[in-house]
Amino acid sequence: MSKTKQHWLIIAHCFNMDGRAASRVVTDRVSLFLEHNIEPIIVSAATGAKLDQFQHYQVISWAPSGLRFELRHMLANRRWVRLIFNVLISPFYWIERLFIRLDSQWSWFASAYIKGSKLVREKNISVVYSSGGAISAHIVALLIKRKYSSVWIAEFHDPIGLREIKYRGRSRGLYDWLEQKICDSADHLLFTTKAAKALAKKRYDVKGELHTVYAGVDPTVEKLSSERKFDGDFVITHIGSLAGRRNLKCLMRALELIYSQPRQMSLSIRLYGTIESSVRADVAKSPLEHLVQFEGTVPSSKVGQTMAESDLLLLVHGGQKIVAQTTIPSKVFEYLHSSRPVFALVQDNHELYEILKDAGAYVAHALDAEDIADVLNICLKDYESQNLRSVSAGAFSATGAVRKIVSLADRNELI
Repeated sequence: MSKTKQHWLIIAHCFNMDGRAASRVVTDRVSLFLEHNIEPIIVSAATGAKLDQFQHYQVISWAPSGLRFELRHMLANRRWVRLIFNVLISPFYWIERLFIRLDSQWSWFASAYIKGSKLVREKNISVVYSSGGAISAHIVALLIKRKYSSVWIAEFHDPIGLREIKYRGRSRGLYDWLEQKICDSADHLLFTTKAAKALAKKRYDVKGELHTVYAGVDPTVEKLSSERKFDGDFVITHIGSLAGRRNLKCLMRALELIYSQPRQMSLSIRLYGTIESSVRADVAKSPLEHLVQFEGTVPSSKVGQTMAESDLLLLVHGGQKIVAQTTIPSKVFEYLHSSRPVFALVQDNHELYEILKDAGAYVAHALDAEDIADVLNICLKDYESQNLRSVSAGAFSATGAVRKIVSLADRNELI
């Protein structure tokens, strides 16, 4: 812990946004830096609520794609204004997409660098901590590092070096170049899994130190009686988005296997969050679609109670093979802190499998309907015998993550 007060510049495009896992990872940590005598100074996009208790500066992108993305959130409750703006900006947006094949947040780095550079000059910044998500946050920190030689801690929420992934089209080469520059310049590189850290070391020449810092969160769940009932059904709840390879195809097939045998217990699956149309269509094709209820998004302030009211929390993990192998959603740690039973569908990720099994979760292979049916049957039998086991979070917390991040600065003799 520092004896004298330090100022850290935290750069994150996604910050203090409802329903965004990338936002919660960094937002939950900000107040915890105060316990280490560090005053966080934040530069973010204007997509989330501004934190008045901190020096929090919000800047916007200048390119049409970034403006379109950010104003969609800033004007969430002003539908007609948002619609008019989208119509006006659409021609410029499509011209940009024709020539620039990058993430929509790419241009945010320019305005964020101007603000961040000014803060470094004026606020006696000792450490720059970039966190994302969007690579633009790391580009800002890279430019500040080169100009001011500040100590730089770069935290990647997603794995880097994903040369197998083609969705970025012809921009893949540019991302490889940018990621190598970040690996050349950052003093410490943080990854949310051991597998992502190993992949970065394999794909790039890394000059700084590599570390694994799991995206732990601090508990928010209201403790309710384990005997609580919800409409008489056995309630399985999923909170978060579902899209692409993170879908319910295998789960619905598993339910058909379970319901092929006579059952007395009624069951319902409640989905909270953004559900892609393709996932909804898959559910609609199932003869058991009546078991699934789409509940819409749930405010962050209500997530804890929603978890606590569920009999079984559903976790769906998946993605293209290399992504599935190297990522652990931050939602995992939120679930672990719920002290509720968790049923996890895991795809090709031994690290995540071990974390969940050690925590006491029920785990099945995400792409094996028979395995899902077998494990879900165990859950149902345990529930009927009142032996459904709850999970334990162990050492995964935002407090622990901040402690580790601060210790890295200690090693640079700054604190």
